[in-house]
Amino acid sequence: MAKVPPKPAGISIREFAERDGCNDKLVRRVLDNGHLAMLPAGGLDPALVGTGWRERNRQASEGADTRPEDGLPDLAESRRRLEHIKAEMAQIELDLVTGKIAPIAPHIERLGKRLATFRTRLLAMPAEQAVAISRLGNPDAVEAYLRTKLGEALRELAVFPPP
Repeated sequence: MAKVPPKPAGISIREFAERDGCNDKLVRRVLDNGHLAMLPAGGLDPALVGTGWRERNRQASEGADTRPEDGLPDLAESRRRLEHIKAEMAQIELDLVTGKIAPIAPHIERLGKRLATFRTRLLAMPAEQAVAISRLGNPDAVEAYLRTKLGEALRELAVFPPP
């Protein structure tokens, strides 16, 4: 059986900071923010010493865009975002299964149908009520009649039966 060579370990945070000429607290902060990543076997990649990681960090604190010229985030940032989105999606799925939240699409569809029915009823009122209104003659009676009919339509809309 062939031996698998061990994964190379990186250098410690203090050694990385010393080689790069900065404080180890800064390196720890950048690690926490996800702008630097630890190697799988532990430690930091010594090849990153002297690269622009500190400049990017400085620009971020000054409010500048940290993306390279192509406009895409670096690999560590992309992975951090992906993991965050996966965690949010898993939480939403759990909430759906446990009943904490419900899918909204069926409710929106029902509401849309109710509003369409209400709109149709309101648009049909002039033609339906024209004869009755023409017999009233008195403007106050017409207003009272229309208020009654509109009130009926609104009460019908307000009654929203469960699915």
